[in-house]
Amino acid sequence: MSTVNHCLYAISYTWKKSRSYLLLTLLIQVIVGFMPLASVWIIQTLINEIILFMTSSGDIQKVLWLFGLQMVIVILGYGLQFILQLSQQRATNLIGLHLKGELLQKAIRLPFITFEHPSFYNESQRVMNSHQHVLSMVRSIFTIMSALITVVSLLIYMVGIHWGLAAILFVFTLPVLWIELFFGGARYRLNRLLTANDRREMYVSDLVAQRDSLKEIRLYGIGNYLLQKWKGHYVKSADEKYKLLKRQVRWEMAGGLLMTFAYMCCGLLIVYLIFQKRLAAGTFVAVLQAVQNIQSGFQDLTRECSSLYETSLYVDEMRSFQKREEEHHEQAASLRRIDHIQSITLENLSFTYPNMKKPAIERIYFHMNKGERLALVGDNGSGKTTLIKCLTGLYDPDQPNMHKVNGESISTINKKTYHDRMAVLFQDFMKYEFTVKENIGFGRINDIDDEERLMSAARQAGIEKRINQMEDTYDAQLGRFFEEGHELSGGQWQKLAMARTFFRESDFIILDEPTSALDPLSEISLIRKLFDHTQNQGVLFITHRMGAARLADRIIVMKDGAFIEEGNHDELMALQGEYKRLYEAQSQLFQQKEMV
Repeated sequence: MSTVNHCLYAISYTWKKSRSYLLLTLLIQVIVGFMPLASVWIIQTLINEIILFMTSSGDIQKVLWLFGLQMVIVILGYGLQFILQLSQQRATNLIGLHLKGELLQKAIRLPFITFEHPSFYNESQRVMNSHQHVLSMVRSIFTIMSALITVVSLLIYMVGIHWGLAAILFVFTLPVLWIELFFGGARYRLNRLLTANDRREMYVSDLVAQRDSLKEIRLYGIGNYLLQKWKGHYVKSADEKYKLLKRQVRWEMAGGLLMTFAYMCCGLLIVYLIFQKRLAAGTFVAVLQAVQNIQSGFQDLTRECSSLYETSLYVDEMRSFQKREEEHHEQAASLRRIDHIQSITLENLSFTYPNMKKPAIERIYFHMNKGERLALVGDNGSGKTTLIKCLTGLYDPDQPNMHKVNGESISTINKKTYHDRMAVLFQDFMKYEFTVKENIGFGRINDIDDEERLMSAARQAGIEKRINQMEDTYDAQLGRFFEEGHELSGGQWQKLAMARTFFRESDFIILDEPTSALDPLSEISLIRKLFDHTQNQGVLFITHRMGAARLADRIIVMKDGAFIEEGNHDELMALQGEYKRLYEAQSQLFQQKEMV
């Protein structure tokens, strides 16, 4: 029943997006379906007329007319296939544009935590090209319809000659249909089973082929090791597909033998009927051609039924993906919109990653007002980045009402309006290989054409000089992925990302290791400049450099997913705790470097 539902969905979707294609395909496939019957009738009549003509009782004009009609049918078949091919390509482009766009839009609207599930990436890889499966399902439906018209019309024709012909074909062809349906499902199950392996194979091949990873692979000499890993994944997938194909070929050979046996039996029955003087010679040739057309139609029928069943499994997964729960904060019209953020509060917040028993962070009490400058420090793995993702609303806490904005639970606030008043720069910030203008303007896409703000943001981030060195300045292409691209150093990319943050003009700025690619002096200079230009904004930044942390009004120390110390620099040093240990360890490191 689900396959029928998916067929109706495919037809309905195609009707909405490409009605002309659907109607044209329907017309062509109906014509194509009846063409074999017309051809068989013409052959039968033509041969009988030729025999009559050879016995001096036939009409040469009728022979030539029938022969010409046969040629018209052949040429018409070619023409219809050509028109259908063009129509299908146009529909593929149109449906691909709409459906893949809808799937990508769906991915954007999914809760961010969804992307923490490895299984999601397997599903996503299978789903993202589902627009091809929808149109493939429509093509299969119409091909089945055309094949049914061919088979049924020819069977009726053959029943009129002798009922035994239809019975033979029916009995020996049904097993072939079962074989195709069985292996259609088997191919889908195998593809689903191999998705994770294929993703690993793709990941390793990308590592070897991408510039950013290739430099380390070359220097460390791990190319052959990675090639062996790639080979293992590739061979596993290829072997499993070959094993299934080998089983399929064996069964299809058996089906082919059944079809051959059916053809032989029909031929013997026709010969018997001719000897009984019950059929003319033209009918003999026509029936053999009809048998071949029926068997060809049955093969089309079984192949397309198998394809339809297999494709419906992909469409089922796609429709399940479309029904995934979206970020509900953006869906409810009753949620309150905010036009500013005055304060952010976390009350006993905890967060646990999917499939994990122990919370990544817990017992977090936090309050920050607009205009404050806070630094977050701690060892790697202490939970700082996880906290930022909770603070920004990308992750929902384990319990409701743990996260409040302006004193209200974030569950009552439209999260998009919350994000609009916040600027975030993550440690793994994006390097958009687009223009300088786009790299900065993405901070507030609606204002991307505001040149004064673009230049001001670049100036604040200290990247203006490098931009002006490029011939096209703000229209210059960045990166080496596309032609005429300008490559930037790690620190320059980071300053460009900082400019994107400044361009946003938000109430709160959150920075996760914003200056890790800069030297300590450049970092302190940039943070001072940040504070000077954000007098009315709240700033929270993660850093491993205690010199930068000293600039903050308040410093929070994290360890093992919890806050353990809080205060300014002098207060934390007086505690003789974790902060002092971190500060003194870093100070000793710098002293040792100076001595060297």
